[in-house]
Amino acid sequence: MRSFFALLVAVSLLLPGCGEAQPDADFTFISGAEHNDWDPAKISWNQDVRMARLLYDPLVHVDFSDISIHPGTAESWTVSDDGRTYTFTLRDDARWSDGKPVTSRDFAYAWRRALLPEVAADYTKMFFYLEGGEAFFNRRQEQLDEFARIRASVPTGSGGDAESGQEAARAMWRITLDEFDRLVGVETPDDRTLVVRLAQPTPFFLQLCGFVTFAPVPSHVLDAALSFDGETGRVAEDPGYWSDPSRLVTNGPYTLAGRRFRESSLLKANEHYYDRAAMRSATILERIIPSEQAALAAIESRTADFYPDLPTASPLAGALVA
Repeated sequence: MRSFFALLVAVSLLLPGCGEAQPDADFTFISGAEHNDWDPAKISWNQDVRMARLLYDPLVHVDFSDISIHPGTAESWTVSDDGRTYTFTLRDDARWSDGKPVTSRDFAYAWRRALLPEVAADYTKMFFYLEGGEAFFNRRQEQLDEFARIRASVPTGSGGDAESGQEAARAMWRITLDEFDRLVGVETPDDRTLVVRLAQPTPFFLQLCGFVTFAPVPSHVLDAALSFDGETGRVAEDPGYWSDPSRLVTNGPYTLAGRRFRESSLLKANEHYYDRAAMRSATILERIIPSEQAALAAIESRTADFYPDLPTASPLAGALVA
């Protein structure tokens, strides 16, 4: 029996999130898997959505107990009589974690990113509810296909070098920006006003606006980091940005303060968040523990406070009921 327990302890030390000292935090929760993506345009898994909701603040908040809608970064909104035009007014105290104001352009920028085929957002079709959203997506895809075809036909040494390809991609990007403004029903008449026109009345559009893929991204940061692929014409940012605590800029209640791959992520309260005074925890620790048994042991030893990933059908679920 002693040998069995010694083996159990040895195995637990090999599990991610176990056996190493974890940072102190006001609240600790367990995720059953490492993150697949940190980019709010690309997330879809539960652990990714959960983290994004801590880091980003969308236009509205959805109370899932009764599906009621409450102000988020938008302090108010109006809906036209025909149900197709939404006008959002952003809070004047909404700030990014670097202190810069959150603007309507940040929302338009995020929604345009989600509509780019090269971003490959899992929820791109949600933005097809926007007037012209699907047409813009299809038009960009046609441009990329044509660009790649032309580049493939240019002989090496006759204008087909990487630099000329990148310049051509930049020129196509400028056309794409103009076509977004022309085709898609998103307008930013000033920094605090976002006007959205839908293809048709969509009664659940406000609920969509509360989903993290509709949250803003810091256009002032991402604009400066764009790169262009001279062979495909695609636009991209450094994918490492989204999970880098030293660079990531967010507008939600928390910022990413530290990260250990496959072990943990430490969040710190965003001092610029408009509702900072209502936040109960200054720090939150996410521990990644794939093993249900190890996660349960962390709960029982009070080294973790919450384990949302355990299925209710699991035979271990009853052990969490006090």
